[in-house]
Amino acid sequence: PLTVNYFVDKFCLLRTYGPAPQVGRAVAEFSRAYFFTSALAVYALMLSYNYSGFPFDNVCNTDDTVPAEYVGGFTAMTGKDDPVTITIEEGDNVFKYCLQDMLRFTSPRAFPALPLFQ
Repeated sequence: PLTVNYFVDKFCLLRTYGPAPQVGRAVAEFSRAYFFTSALAVYALMLSYNYSGFPFDNVCNTDDTVPAEYVGGFTAMTGKDDPVTITIEEGDNVFKYCLQDMLRFTSPRAFPALPLFQ
């Protein structure tokens, strides 16, 4: 197979492929003026959506405090059956699940992508 590839490539280089067309600077100037500018704008937009989801834990603060029945010390088990002591104190904040991937928002659409719109 390697010798077949060699002879096919040799034939294509010497017999099939032609010289490159003479396009001059037009392609480079068009690319620099339009393509790279639009690519940079799309990159900045996607970066704002990515940055808005930081710290990517899907947890939002509700500004409420923990009810009295949850205050105290508790023991939980990890996935490896190791005990972990959890202490909830009076005045701790309540957190809730929230979708931080603002690209997936359907109603309302989030633009510009800022964390305050979550």
